[in-house]
Amino acid sequence: MLKAHEDTIPRIHYDLEEIESLRSYRDRLIVQWRNPRGWHQWKDLDIYEILPVTVSTLFPGYQEVSLSYEQLRSIFADPRAHRDWKAALKANAGIYRIVDMSTGETYIGSAYGSDGLWGRWGTYAKTGHGGNKLLKERKPGNFRWSIVRTLSTTMAPRDVIQIESMEKIKHGSRAIGLNEN
Repeated sequence: MLKAHEDTIPRIHYDLEEIESLRSYRDRLIVQWRNPRGWHQWKDLDIYEILPVTVSTLFPGYQEVSLSYEQLRSIFADPRAHRDWKAALKANAGIYRIVDMSTGETYIGSAYGSDGLWGRWGTYAKTGHGGNKLLKERKPGNFRWSIVRTLSTTMAPRDVIQIESMEKIKHGSRAIGLNEN
């Protein structure tokens, strides 16, 4: 007896067509998936949520984050529409990198406490520099934010700062970057 796909011949084939009148829901419709082990469903699915039209960037995962200042401000300007970003960034403390794309210089920072990365990056979204002396002298429109490493929000600030110091050494952000400390 042959098992499914044992002979590399697919047994099921679906011809799918996008319905033009529903195109506006693409990447915004969230349904309640009944069977987590299968990609196909036998019954109609309940609509769980329809994301607002303003959602332009879904959270891609921590290692894939790379935001311009405009994108960062957009996410923080409408946290309800970007609640996946808020939930992910608030759930983790961490070490982040800001690169001045006009010079290639790097700033390494840390975020800790109950609001994690969300709390710290909110300051950057408002000011562009987050209170950092060397960043104040730059144009935030040239910056890109990324996450170097996620950490627990329950980690002691001194431990997070110790890890941040090691990342500054690894990235050379004190020697040729934008970190003074």
